[in-house]
Amino acid sequence: MLIDLDKYINRTIDFKINGKMVKVQELTPSLFKKVSEYEMTEDPKEIYSKQVDLVVEMLNRNTSSVSFTVEEIEKLPQSVVNKIYISIVSFTKEPLNDPN
Repeated sequence: MLIDLDKYINRTIDFKINGKMVKVQELTPSLFKKVSEYEMTEDPKEIYSKQVDLVVEMLNRNTSSVSFTVEEIEKLPQSVVNKIYISIVSFTKEPLNDPN
């Protein structure tokens, strides 16, 4: 039996942001660790800035050659930032619908 891990390595989640199509890769283990640490954050002052930093780092793991900055993400509505964060984290956690 062959387990084709390339399907995981190459899969992306797609976002349309300000008219640009952005194909974002799954989280790496080191980025997933940052997400886990962020989710343990209790200080309300840190929550927002950490989330924005994570979203920038997540979005910059794209195959579309689009680069994002903290300043750009801070201009988006908070609901958009939340949607990006939740979507990428959930996408990373879900397995492929594949018999492998």
